[in-house]
Amino acid sequence: MRPTGRVAHLLLGSAFSAMAAGGWAPDASAQDIPGVSVGGGMMIRNLRSSEQPVAPIFDGWYHEADGTVSLCYGYHSLNLDQDVDVPLGPDNFLEPRALDGAQPTHFDEVPPEYRRHFCAFTVNVRSAEGADSVVWRLTTHGVSLEARATGSPYYRIDEPDQASRSVHAPRVAILEPVAGPEVRGRSNHVDAGRGFRAGVDERVPLSARVAAGPGAGDDLRVRMLWTLHQGPGAVSIEEEDEVVSGAREVRHTTSVRFSSPGDYVLRLQAVDWADGNSFGFHCCFTNAYVKVSVE
Repeated sequence: MRPTGRVAHLLLGSAFSAMAAGGWAPDASAQDIPGVSVGGGMMIRNLRSSEQPVAPIFDGWYHEADGTVSLCYGYHSLNLDQDVDVPLGPDNFLEPRALDGAQPTHFDEVPPEYRRHFCAFTVNVRSAEGADSVVWRLTTHGVSLEARATGSPYYRIDEPDQASRSVHAPRVAILEPVAGPEVRGRSNHVDAGRGFRAGVDERVPLSARVAAGPGAGDDLRVRMLWTLHQGPGAVSIEEEDEVVSGAREVRHTTSVRFSSPGDYVLRLQAVDWADGNSFGFHCCFTNAYVKVSVE
């Protein structure tokens, strides 16, 4: 089950209502921006090149195999050209505080085609009823916004398959810079015991093996989206957005450089792209994360 059009509208509508409540308002003279694929005139009118807020968004929840529930959080930036960085702390935190720490500190500009960034991280709770106490608070460019989770059945989403559309999350294994286990789906796949050390401005290879999920067809087509998830400095990724195709299994290779020392987490979202934008169905992709310590 995925959010209906009405629920999806409410998700974004609540974000813009929160912006207004926080004292932010768009320029009344703003013109629509051609060539930007976003839904609704209000969203287009609020976009600017830079200096705009980032809205945290609760995307929905799904059941894990162990009976617990994972809450999906993404975000919608109103900046066409500017990335925004907010470290963990008073301007970027989750409550209850025991759940704090998995959220991104780096927020990319408006992406092409799929409008906003879906389910960048998840929070695990014991049951859907426990979702109502979870809230992500984010302050950007002086505007404080929050995304409160809910265990409402209207927010339940499919994971990791959407059989009605024959869309399936791929199986992903990070091969470089350090090999990791195969993962599938949107849950936070960060292995605390694994990591890689690199130097400032060192070219670090990134490589992943992607295989079709159970039930998927023989023609694999996956959009590979690499980005910085957490870190104190800028990163440069050679091929950060690329579609790869093959028969059942493919490999994708790129590289990254880090601008300053510190601990970083990179995020890979491998999205089933066989029929186009699976983000639009709140399905089906795999999140994989890479930890790098830069000295």
